[in-house]
Amino acid sequence: KKTLFFAGAMFLSLFTQAQNFHIEDANDPTDIYLSGDVVEVSDLGDVVTEAGYFNFKVRNISNDTIKVRAKLVEVINGLPEEGPQALQFCFSKDCYTDIVIDRVYPTDGQYAEISAGDTHRDDDFDHIANFYEPDNGENVDYTFRFFEVEVNEDGEVLGEIGDPLLITYRYNPTLSTPD
Repeated sequence: KKTLFFAGAMFLSLFTQAQNFHIEDANDPTDIYLSGDVVEVSDLGDVVTEAGYFNFKVRNISNDTIKVRAKLVEVINGLPEEGPQALQFCFSKDCYTDIVIDRVYPTDGQYAEISAGDTHRDDDFDHIANFYEPDNGENVDYTFRFFEVEVNEDGEVLGEIGDPLLITYRYNPTLSTPD
């Protein structure tokens, strides 16, 4: 039985991959976010001052080049009737304001290609920002799922590999309110 268990465990390990990346604050690379972490901001998004922005970078922590995509998987108390323009998500050369749950970003089969030990961008372009303040004063949560993809020699995405990383961006209007 021990041999069978050991062989089964070894076989399963061939098909599992660890997470090859993490999210870091673009303004402080030592501030690292792992799966399940919540980033809280107290300001509404402002394109002039970048208030309410979570500027981030995806860092490859493996020894190989990886390709990463992202998907909005959950919204709590957000995306009002005015439409999805209440959220801005910029990732891998493009900014999106028509964010839709379960749509993959970048769109059109693209992905962020990240060399070993590097980040996908050299600037602070990539960010998440909320422009919607609910009437009830509640938090607004947007949960994004970042994941690695396998790509064939033609650059076509074949599917997901490895473990995804879930990050929740939270607009908390009471975060900076004094007691």
